Amino acid sequence: MKKIKEQTRLLEFGTNQMQEFRERRKWNELIGFDKTLKTLLISLFIPFIVLYCSTTIPKSPNLSCKKVITGWGPEDFVILKNNEKTRLIVSSHERRKWKTQGDIFSHDIINNKLAPMVKLKRTGEPKNLFFAPHGIDLLKINKKTRLYIVNHGKKRNDANHQVLIYEVNYPQLKFIKQIKSRFFYSPNDIKVMPNGTFYVTNDAKNRGSTWDMFWSLKNSSVIFCSPTKKEGCKIVANTLAMANGVETDGKSLFIATTREDSLYQFSIEKNGNLKNKKLITRQKGLDNLFWHNDNLVTASHLSDWRFLRHASNPSNPAPSLIFEVDLKTGEKRIWYANIGTQIPAATGAIILNKKMYISQVFENYVLSCNLNELNFSKLPILK
Repeated sequence: MKKIKEQTRLLEFGTNQMQEFRERRKWNELIGFDKTLKTLLISLFIPFIVLYCSTTIPKSPNLSCKKVITGWGPEDFVILKNNEKTRLIVSSHERRKWKTQGDIFSHDIINNKLAPMVKLKRTGEPKNLFFAPHGIDLLKINKKTRLYIVNHGKKRNDANHQVLIYEVNYPQLKFIKQIKSRFFYSPNDIKVMPNGTFYVTNDAKNRGSTWDMFWSLKNSSVIFCSPTKKEGCKIVANTLAMANGVETDGKSLFIATTREDSLYQFSIEKNGNLKNKKLITRQKGLDNLFWHNDNLVTASHLSDWRFLRHASNPSNPAPSLIFEVDLKTGEKRIWYANIGTQIPAATGAIILNKKMYISQVFENYVLSCNLNELNFSKLPILK
């Protein structure tokens, strides 16, 4: 009996395999899957791969740079000047595994050098708050300094986001309040206005959307928040492809888009709304924005493929490019460029007293570079 069942099973298996073969043959005939079609598909696919994976590193000044150890994932930072001291405040979170909570670190700038890191103690936080900081900004008001932090949830792609506000009592951060909004889809960077209102960029419609990223879909937005109002947040700009860095001169708001490869300028209205969208310049993979005199300094992720490989494995370098934009002419000049062996996946740069400090996405250091007598007019032009 067992032998008959086994023979029946083998017969059914053989019949199914034959049927599958016939269907596959019919399908191949239907789509004309012959040598000509194969050749055509390959000829169309290879150039796309070459374009997607290839990277050209532009020429840049030969700078003397040094790694300064800080927390993992120093994606954003700000300069704090207080009591005649200047400090670099760093937002830190381990972004690959997303298992441990992040921290805020500080480096005193002494004799134009970064001192060893100091972890700032946070007090008064709500219970069960998972601390995963992203973009940060400072506000000085009534002789007090407040630190605003874009914060994410315990899971990498969950919908639990908020803006945390702390009072800076160095070396402590006293929790003041948290602001949540139904419009915080995937918050990235933050810019605080002098009156305490602020703008937040959403880099996607849904946190971690690979669909948005791969197809450069214009699903991201800019949110304006007024904490004194009950429903204090509203969408003031949308149809952007991965809105990222944000800066202001008080009259205009500047937005860097990573997947749209564009730097935009908006006029700010009294109610916080944005209008008169203007393209300043285009450059691949823009990230955070920082002022240098009257120009903006930003970072560029030159290769999507290499960035993704670096995100999965730290031994794979991702190119870093730092450049400055003349807002009047749109001219771009290069401060720093590297294949990623010195610092991978740079996110931005602060220039201060002939020094440049460069942040990054994943590793545990910032780069400190001597600029000597370099200035904007002496830098190579970025085309």
